[in-house]
Amino acid sequence: MRRIPLFILHLLLSVSCFAQPATDTLNLDSVHIGNKDNLINKALKQTIQSISNTTDRPKATVKSEDIFRKYNGRYIRHITYNQLGFEKRVNDTTTVRRNIGTRVMTRFHSMSKDWVIRDNLFTHEGDMVDAYKIADNERYIRTLPFMQDALIRLIPVKGHPDSVDMEVITRDIFSVGGKIDASSTHHIKAAINDGNFLGMGQKLEFTGLLDQERYPKFGHQFTYEKYNVKGSFIDALVGYSVMYPNKYDDREEEDNIFLQLNKALVSPYSKTAGGLQISYGESYNRYPSARPDTAFYKYADYTFDVWGGYNLASKKLLHSEVRDRRFLAARYARIDFSQVPVQVGNRIDLKFNDVEMALASMTFFRQDFYKTNYVYGFGITEDIPYGYNIAVTAGWYRQLQLNRPYTGIKAEGYAISDHEDFYRYFFRLASFYNHGFEDAGLLVGGSWFSRLMNYGSYKARNFISLSYTHLFNTVTNEPLRIDNPFGLQYFSYQYIYGYDRIGTNLETTVFLPYKL
Repeated sequence: MRRIPLFILHLLLSVSCFAQPATDTLNLDSVHIGNKDNLINKALKQTIQSISNTTDRPKATVKSEDIFRKYNGRYIRHITYNQLGFEKRVNDTTTVRRNIGTRVMTRFHSMSKDWVIRDNLFTHEGDMVDAYKIADNERYIRTLPFMQDALIRLIPVKGHPDSVDMEVITRDIFSVGGKIDASSTHHIKAAINDGNFLGMGQKLEFTGLLDQERYPKFGHQFTYEKYNVKGSFIDALVGYSVMYPNKYDDREEEDNIFLQLNKALVSPYSKTAGGLQISYGESYNRYPSARPDTAFYKYADYTFDVWGGYNLASKKLLHSEVRDRRFLAARYARIDFSQVPVQVGNRIDLKFNDVEMALASMTFFRQDFYKTNYVYGFGITEDIPYGYNIAVTAGWYRQLQLNRPYTGIKAEGYAISDHEDFYRYFFRLASFYNHGFEDAGLLVGGSWFSRLMNYGSYKARNFISLSYTHLFNTVTNEPLRIDNPFGLQYFSYQYIYGYDRIGTNLETTVFLPYKL
């Protein structure tokens, strides 16, 4: 995991977020710290969860809550849990696939415990059925990092017309994984992880580095993450690294220890959300043969970031068709350098300045979903958001001795046409103020996914996006870059800068009727 400095993230929110992926920004309506994102932003920023459903026939695009509506007002009598093995599909449990792959995965994988699934339910025995709430819960379970698929079924009870039984059907992702990055024979990085260790909703990861130019040649990093601690919907992450990328040129030579606590706004009915991040990092010259100590950027920094928010009228609107919500949040963050690189000293620098901020935000949002497929994945069930998100943020920000108030507004919406075309549109405007507006930025744009087109056994969708970005009166912020999703997404050159940018993207995706 890579921790992004919080002051850079705030500047990304204020201006440069318009030149970066939406999931790299951090603001008060976000639920996770770092480059994670909250449920609202997931819903309203093209979050598509890949789950297993490899049927060749595309499903109709339907509202997620429609299947549960006819049971509204009934009581949930019993809840049962049905965890499928890798040989079955959630939407077709009669088909059984037994091959060497399913046998190997079954041997090395620990199935999720029933209590892990139970802790992630919004509804319990004796509660009244709310179609929206159950649809939110079904989709939320699919978003869990260790879940591949989830389906909730409501079953009428004979002789009890006021009651239903609820069955939660789930299928795990194979949790053991790893990766290796060998940029050369002299630099090899490898990681191994278990994303659902012992089936208890927790992740262990170990990363090792071998670099012949580094001293010492070996480096390591360890992280542990527990999802939904004791049913609180708080995710906890701790980690320690002696190979963390430094802030200057990303070489693996920073010692870093960090703790993160994040509580997501898991549904529109959730009352609270918040987060805490604490970390300490210190750089060491572990590449002495490549540069002298006089050229090394030596620093040590401490980060503290806390925020919390309350979902207004969440309880009052339970069992209501009114899905519009208001979310009030506040945040305080600071990053302090106990040692600053001598090359920076006391000048303005985005990476090595002390920063302190206090912000407040009001977010107006509505989030709902359509269930469909063949958008981003091959035949998988996908949750497509529709609704809106308008966030207004204001507060105070200090960088070194530069104190400035900050204001920003972000608006975005998603819609679907009668012909099942998907639309997204967005607008962002933010600025600091200091004897006039400074470091201001504007972003406006939209995107369109066509309906699914069938050509015999082939399927296709078209995608178009267009955006415009402009920076005003830059003082401390860097210019716009071209190598990001609003520019040339796969363009690797970092040194093309500007203050205006127009970007467009046209893609056609064809789904072939073949499987490997």
